[in-house]
Amino acid sequence: SSGTSVFPTAHVRRADFATLPPVDIDVGGEVVEFVDYPAIAKAYAEAIVSGRDVACKLVIKACQRYLGMLEKAADPKNSYYFSANHAIDYCAFVENLRHIESGMWELVDAGMPEDERGRIILEPWQIWIECAVHGFRRTKTGERLVSTCLEVVPRKNAKTLKMVGAALFELVGSNQMGAQIPIAASSARQAEETIFSALTKMVNREPDLIEKFELR
Repeated sequence: SSGTSVFPTAHVRRADFATLPPVDIDVGGEVVEFVDYPAIAKAYAEAIVSGRDVACKLVIKACQRYLGMLEKAADPKNSYYFSANHAIDYCAFVENLRHIESGMWELVDAGMPEDERGRIILEPWQIWIECAVHGFRRTKTGERLVSTCLEVVPRKNAKTLKMVGAALFELVGSNQMGAQIPIAASSARQAEETIFSALTKMVNREPDLIEKFELR
């Protein structure tokens, strides 16, 4: 379950959670199995705080804050709670999208059925961030507690892919009427040719997404 600590024995990698039991969620009257993303996020935070995985001081403090917020969120009298379903919804949405550029994933996916190749797989550090952003909810309204998030990520860590996934989710999966997704970059050309272009490519790779949400 999401409340269970799962400690890999070394550096925290997604492969360490291959045997993690899934969680069952009712989706429109049908029980569907999902990856227990909150359990992975908690395990990552615990590994960082304990020193079993290496991180800078800011990440350590962020993980400490995350674990502290989880404890507070368990109190029904608290002003916010943790919604595993919301965190799972976001992560599962992103992992149903496909890569738009060549990379190491092609070697990993070699031999897989064509309809399963190229699916995005989030690493524990990415899952932790998304659980922190999407999981905590205001008790009175159910709205997301986190409204602003600053992420500082080194080059070649799939930042564009991450932004595209976030933009698509807010556009079609956040239940916001007339959702608007501002795209900022160092120049208008970069915003259009890099991020917006990547967004268009990803949508074009998902015919089911186009049909369901009437994207164009």
